[in-house]
This record gives sequence, structure tokens and C-alpha cells, in this order.
Amino acid sequence: MKEKQKNRPRPHHKTTLADVAARVGVSSMTVSRALSQPGKVKPKTLEKILVAVEELGFVPNHMASALAANQSRIIGLSVPSLSNQVFIDVVSAVQDFFLPKGYQVIIHTYHYSGAQEYEGVQMFMRLQVDAVILIGVDQLMETRKMLEQSGVGVVQLMDITATPLNINIGFSQYHAGRAIAEHLFDTGASKLAFIGARMDSRTLRRLSGFKDVCIEREAWYPALCVTTADKSSLVQGRVLLKKLIAKDEPFDSIFCCNDDLALGVIFECTRANISIPSQFKLVGFNNLEFAQESVPTLTTMGTSRYDMATKGCQVLYEQMEIGVKQELSIEWPMKLYARETTM
Repeated sequence: MKEKQKNRPRPHHKTTLADVAARVGVSSMTVSRALSQPGKVKPKTLEKILVAVEELGFVPNHMASALAANQSRIIGLSVPSLSNQVFIDVVSAVQDFFLPKGYQVIIHTYHYSGAQEYEGVQMFMRLQVDAVILIGVDQLMETRKMLEQSGVGVVQLMDITATPLNINIGFSQYHAGRAIAEHLFDTGASKLAFIGARMDSRTLRRLSGFKDVCIEREAWYPALCVTTADKSSLVQGRVLLKKLIAKDEPFDSIFCCNDDLALGVIFECTRANISIPSQFKLVGFNNLEFAQESVPTLTTMGTSRYDMATKGCQVLYEQMEIGVKQELSIEWPMKLYARETTM
């Protein structure tokens, strides 16, 4: 005789909340409460429900739960790239902060495209995220309008603006560029060159500050500014240095828009028997880990991106907890690390 199996879902039937409730002998509301607010259900009942959930392979409808609770417990994080250590530090900080608090972090990569960033934010809105974390402050007007109308918390990191969407924690790219130019002049340089790749808005502001100091010193030479729209890499650093040298315009220092390019310059100089800093001084940007290990060690400017992002998460979480969205801007400190390439 075959044993009857009560309350077993039909073959190919998606297990529902009602199936779990029927298996345990409680209401669907009790099952829902057990999964969303376990502390409000009797321990014995909760144990039976969790066993049934596992046996039946029930997966709660997250979107339905979010609608009922008016909270999705999802954070949307939009970054330009996942191949750049700069943004990996931000991703790590956001996940380290929110995952232990029961949130999920959905990461969207927009490849430095404002249109793709807009599409990513649209996706976040469809998922009804509780908050959005962005890199930079140059979102399209359509993106800003969508976020403003959504009412969700927003953090903008790694740049500073007078018109934040909500929480803005970053540093002045313009003043960073000025500080690097001033450092080179202070070390005795007089003909400063610039090498840049990708040339996104943050890099352009950095170049603007660098250029303004050179102009003020009557030492700006357009021919010594070599850039490309291609992505940054060690190889690109070697290529751009060769282009700079081919111009046959004397220079005694180079500011690379990031450390990757600067390391490429160091490699090319090693290959070509060019001595740094004897023949020219070199400065990078971001203070990546290898900067203090290269030969010679690389002068660069940077900040703790992990700490900056963590601070942004802390402020965001506090506002989410009290249910109040307040405008806040924090200018994060930068530091110039003077090493062998400018000594």
C-alpha cells in the first residue's frame, strides 16, 4: 500500500507561502511573519516553519515582502569599472558595512558612460532599492531628476559638489591637481608635463588645477600635455611617454593622472635607461599599494577610499534609520606622499 503524502506540492509547482502554511498547519500570515519578523513568532512554531521552508524549497518573494514592509533591504551601488582597484576599495567598504546588517548590495558597472549609469539607476528604481551609492558628482540631469523624485537616500563619493543629491563625501579633484603642480615646482621643476588616459570628468578637473598653477607660474606648455581617450593601463603609460618624448620638447617632470600610467612610465624608463628622478621627476595619483614598492618608489597623492566609502555608508544608514533625508557634504582629506621619484 502506498503511503499518502499530504500537502505535497504538485510536480513542477512553484512552492508558495500557502504550501508552507498548509504543511505546518498555520496561516500564511504566520509564515510571513516568521520569515520577516522571527522574534514575533513562538519558538516551536518558528522551528516548524523553518523546517518546512527547507523541505519544500520555498524561496520568499522578495519584491512582495518589500512592498509589504516598504523596505527592500537592497543597496544599489553604481561604479564606472570593476577592473580598477580604486573602485574595488569602494565596493569592499559598502559590502563590509551593509551585508552584516542584513542588506544585499547590487552592483552596476556603467563603463564611464552617463547613459549607462542612468540605465543602472533605472534598474535600481525598479528593484525598489532603499538607497543608491554613486561615484562622482556628474550624473546626467535625467539621472539626478529620477533620484530626486524617488525619495531614496543617495551617496555621491570621490568628488565634491555644491549641489549634492543627498550625501556627498569626497575631495576636490581641482585642488589635488594644484597641489601636485605646486609640489613639482617646489622640488625645482620648471617645465611640467601631463600624461592622461580616459579623461573622465574627475581627471579633467585634476588637469585643470594642475594647468592653472602652471599658467600662474607662466610655465604652461600645451605640447607637454599628452592624453588619450583610451582606458588607463601600464602599457598606455609606456605609449604616452614615448609620444611625449617624440615631441622633442624639453620637460623636467611628469604628472600622470593615475598610478597605473606612472608605473608604465617607470617600466619604459627602465627599458630605455632613463633615470628617474635625475632626468625628470614623476608623480602619480591614487596611492595604490604598488606605489611604495616600485623602483624608484612613486610620489603620488591619495586618500583612504575604503574609509571614505565607509563614512558615506554610516551617514546613509543613520539617515535611513531615522527616516530623514538630509543634505550633507563632507570634504575628505587628501595627502601627497613624497617618495623617490621627486627627490
